[in-house]
Amino acid sequence: MVPRMIRTEKMMRPEHPSDPPLRQLAKEAGALSYTDEGTGVPLVCLHGGPGSVRDFRWIAPVLTEHFRVIRTEQPGFGGTPIAACPEPDFSARADWFVRCLDHLGINQSLLLCHSLGGGYGAAIAARHPDRVAGVAMIAALGLSKHRGMRSASLAQLVTPFLRFSRLRTIMMPIIREGFRRGGFPRSVPDDAYVETMRMVAAIDFRAHRKHLETMNAPCFIAWAQDDPLVETAISEVLSTTANAGPRHVFPRGGHNLQKTMAVELSNALKAWSATLNLNADRSLESQ
Repeated sequence: MVPRMIRTEKMMRPEHPSDPPLRQLAKEAGALSYTDEGTGVPLVCLHGGPGSVRDFRWIAPVLTEHFRVIRTEQPGFGGTPIAACPEPDFSARADWFVRCLDHLGINQSLLLCHSLGGGYGAAIAARHPDRVAGVAMIAALGLSKHRGMRSASLAQLVTPFLRFSRLRTIMMPIIREGFRRGGFPRSVPDDAYVETMRMVAAIDFRAHRKHLETMNAPCFIAWAQDDPLVETAISEVLSTTANAGPRHVFPRGGHNLQKTMAVELSNALKAWSATLNLNADRSLESQ
């Protein structure tokens, strides 16, 4: 059955973003860099690549009215060192992430995944089904390469050579320009670009499909028709493959709906959570 699509026209976000202090788990606890604000059902945010906790700074003020919002940083981004989980594949990162949630005392949560974060969210839900109450995917990774990943083959070829400082110096101007053409700001550090290329080179679409098909959690999916990186056809295939749940299509808003459509997206997430029997003690019972 094709999921029902809800189209939204407005573009709204709060007057001010939220920038709480960054926290960090101890090295032996996973070394995760994160923020923690609000009370209620835990909603854990996973960014794409490049990304950081700042990717959710505009939607967080609205979400914290209803959820305990934990924004996280993947290894190699923000304050989380690559050494926390050197392997960039979905399964390894999912297992590492759940160990971090153990140390945060989060037994079960909703996941809010942006872009490439959708691959990690699906892996967490598939490999640790008792830990995930629902997965929200925003402009998320689909089941094949989107236009923002057309250089994925190049990433697989180039990434091993970026370990060598001389070659990295030669290649970085080209890499920077490619990301900036995709809409990423000049403030993104080179290390984040390099780690993103490692993550892209490691993507296994067959594994991603398997995770989507085996996960039990309901799935909320939203995308914009003017996304410059992920074309609508990719999101539509993801929509029909993933588990049942709301589907929201925005005529505009770009790739970062959690910034441009923060209020609308937050309201939709709150409405979705109301259809689930969620408890602040991190337990869920399907209705």
